[in-house]
Amino acid sequence: MMMTLGVALAGGVDLTIDDVKDRLTMYALFYQNAQELGVYPTEEQIEEYLQWERSAVEESDEGKVMIQSFMEEWGLSEDEFWNVYQKYHAYNMVTALNVEKELIPWYYGGGIQTVANGVRARVEMESWMEKQLANAVISQ
Repeated sequence: MMMTLGVALAGGVDLTIDDVKDRLTMYALFYQNAQELGVYPTEEQIEEYLQWERSAVEESDEGKVMIQSFMEEWGLSEDEFWNVYQKYHAYNMVTALNVEKELIPWYYGGGIQTVANGVRARVEMESWMEKQLANAVISQ
């Protein structure tokens, strides 16, 4: 939990311990739902995501500087950054996306990704997340 909080704070995000608990609980709920829905990410999906993310960073001087700063601050080699830290992040992101695709297929499958529909999809997912968090049983 402290690493998640530390990474967020290092990135300029202002989070409390409760925010981090909610975030970690949400990740756990996405993983649980991904397993139940049969949409847990494949290694291929993770590698595709990492390649996309790495390309996006490489295309931006600002992105390169940000990543280099982060690696220096956390004492990570480039290999550790991409193959440990970002891989963990990729699992979280792809898992959430796979679950979203199952929960709001009208948005992802119908070729209707307009701004208005994006707002509607986000509202649906936020509502789903609030219900999931409200009903979550957390044990330590």
